[in-house]
Amino acid sequence: MHKLVIVDDEHFVRKGMLALIDWKAVDYRVVGEADNGEDALSLILKEEPDVVFTDIRMPVFDGIELIKQVKQQAKHLPKFVLISG
Repeated sequence: MHKLVIVDDEHFVRKGMLALIDWKAVDYRVVGEADNGEDALSLILKEEPDVVFTDIRMPVFDGIELIKQVKQQAKHLPKFVLISG
């Protein structure tokens, strides 16, 4: 089963993604959520997900900066899907 992290500063967007998609049916397990780039970076480094869904515009640092930081610091590089409201 693949691991997934969802990152968005809007609570209802994160919960909507969890509710609208049957992650188990597509062989994914959501291993965490974050509401800003800094918390997301820590989560990604800890959980080593296969895929990260991230908002582009967030507090602390945005989705683009998150990707840069993960590329610099992570041993395992996940695939990123950028989302924006």
